[in-house]
Amino acid sequence: MTRTPTLSGLAAVAFAAVASAQTPWVAVTASPSPPARSWPALAYDSARGRTVLFGGGAGGTWFNDTWELDGSGWTQVTTAQAPAARSGHALAYDSGRGRVVLFGGETGFGPGSEVGDTWEFDGSQWTQVQVAVAPAARLDHALAYDSARRRTVLFGGHALGAFADTWEFDGSQWALIATASPQGRYAHALAYDAARGAAVLFGGITWGGQVLNDTWMYDGTRWTPVLPALAPSTRYFHKLAYDSARGMTVLFGGFLANTLADTWLFDGVTWAPVAAVTAPPARWHHALAYDSERGRTVLFGGTSLANYLGDTWELLPPATATWARLGTGCSGSAGVPGLDVVGAALPQLNSSFPLQFTALPAQPGLLGLALGFGTAQWNGRALPLDLGAAGLPACPLWIAPATVVGVTHPGGSTTWQLRIPGDPALDGLRVALQACVFDPGAANGVGAVTNAGIATLH
Repeated sequence: MTRTPTLSGLAAVAFAAVASAQTPWVAVTASPSPPARSWPALAYDSARGRTVLFGGGAGGTWFNDTWELDGSGWTQVTTAQAPAARSGHALAYDSGRGRVVLFGGETGFGPGSEVGDTWEFDGSQWTQVQVAVAPAARLDHALAYDSARRRTVLFGGHALGAFADTWEFDGSQWALIATASPQGRYAHALAYDAARGAAVLFGGITWGGQVLNDTWMYDGTRWTPVLPALAPSTRYFHKLAYDSARGMTVLFGGFLANTLADTWLFDGVTWAPVAAVTAPPARWHHALAYDSERGRTVLFGGTSLANYLGDTWELLPPATATWARLGTGCSGSAGVPGLDVVGAALPQLNSSFPLQFTALPAQPGLLGLALGFGTAQWNGRALPLDLGAAGLPACPLWIAPATVVGVTHPGGSTTWQLRIPGDPALDGLRVALQACVFDPGAANGVGAVTNAGIATLH
């Protein structure tokens, strides 16, 4: 029998404060900070642990400045060259290559000011990417990085009409994806749901002025409409970010007759509003990104009905015990092995947390369960990381292992108990888990890996 370890020896990192469920947003006071603006764009650089901001505008002036937030304050980054000052552009972080990708926007006012250039930021310099084929110039489109397929996904936007096209960028070239798509629109929002392996799209406005509140998911092959039991109101110029600790997509704000200040969560099936006593003031044209190292959704700037905004807010980690799947595994002799909880179990202090492993080889064998605290980087490399060097090509590592526990299995499936002590110091700790299944019958002759999971202890 495999021993059941505890987490008492793994509590090197814990959150200093855990938010009340009623007050999830907190204002961040930092000096200096980027000047107030609308239409900025954010992306989280997981390799360097920085939220990157570029561009936007205020009072008829466009910016081309680059700023980074490291969790304690903003720092302006000076580069030898940078994209032209602009607004209405979009950013996404390509974790496979360690680059922030920028596409499009407008560099002036009105028709003809739209641009269709592609740039990348490596933490030190901006470099324009020369491509043979690219999306048409546009603004108010949306980008999201599909970490499982290592593609930056673009949808929609406008320039003398609303686009309904889907493009993917692999780091060298853009490719137009031939697929039935949502209605053409702009000022919508997109985020990649790493638990379900699909980009989530919500809302926006058509060229004819119809404001939308539809939800779609894109898996790399097709767009599928989602018909949730509950959804946010119609809106545009809102923002989305995927919270991997909650396993949910976060939506904030937007515009519909007036600016909005509501927060919603999407679990892949339906939307739910977040009751927040403290929250950012109502706004649109703001920017949102998820800091996976600290487990916080970062919001900056935007526009109220009267003012440009330059404030920074963070949505704190969940204040209750949660379990969320992360990413996908790779195939073994019995398919792609899975890691999940048993039933509706939650990782509560002073309890045993039951995990189940499925699609294991038919014969009895062994799996190695890795436990750690990070999902952003490991040994200086951004996650997910291809395990080809370990003999597991196309198998992604989603977590930063701190220890590995051997678990025997009888074949097919098994369950295993993670013993969680009642130590208050563990309250709020995020533990990341992923298993490697030893499987000589796999195509690579070595084995396969499961999806990962994030357990937030309370």
